[in-house]
Amino acid sequence: MKKLLLLLLCVPLIGSGQKSNDNKDQEWKLYRYHNSYLKRIPKDITHNFYFKSSTKKKEIAITFDDGPLKNTKDILSFLLQNDLPATFFLVTDKLNKDNIMLYQDSLIEVGMHTHSHLDYSELTKEEKEKDINKCIEIFNKYDLQIKYFRPAYGIIDKDISEILNANNLEGIIWSLDSHDWNGYKGKRLINNIINNIHPGAIILFHDRIDILDLIKITEEVYLKGFKIVPLSELTRYSSEFPY
Repeated sequence: MKKLLLLLLCVPLIGSGQKSNDNKDQEWKLYRYHNSYLKRIPKDITHNFYFKSSTKKKEIAITFDDGPLKNTKDILSFLLQNDLPATFFLVTDKLNKDNIMLYQDSLIEVGMHTHSHLDYSELTKEEKEKDINKCIEIFNKYDLQIKYFRPAYGIIDKDISEILNANNLEGIIWSLDSHDWNGYKGKRLINNIINNIHPGAIILFHDRIDILDLIKITEEVYLKGFKIVPLSELTRYSSEFPY
């Protein structure tokens, strides 16, 4: 995410004349630099990615990036013991014949999160395509469903959109950033989720999250009347967009 600050300096102000919707801004919880970055992306690109479900039901999806990591097994154990669905966006060069077994339960969906977490803003279209093809190759090797792709750092552009479309992949972003990657933990992390939760939210977590924080968050989610559902259930509805 730190790279997004530098990226903002070189992204042209495409679409900068578009007016922002203050009410919509309040419904989303995005990292401020990612938020500013997305404002500069033309709608014909942004709208090729899925950010948030348009459902009005109090349903959300939880997603985890950057795994598998050492914390992944504990996260999955908690989720499965409590019948909680989730989607894990995997860095494919970390996958092997042993850790791939972690993702076999039907409650767990998986997506690609690049091959080695490269910043696609620094790559040519050919390099992006090679990286995504490598992800697909590894997913095929382990017989994983090829359906979702989430670019590292939330980078989106015309190249990525075209490559995903050519491979029948759905680009998934998020509408609620937990900030677990940004040092948030304990009450600060929990409150950030619970105070900003909204119908159709896709929540961004990472496999580094403390399991005790995750337990507390899921408890609070249900106390607020929300249900955690598979990402595939939310994506049956059209996407809403931050801009």
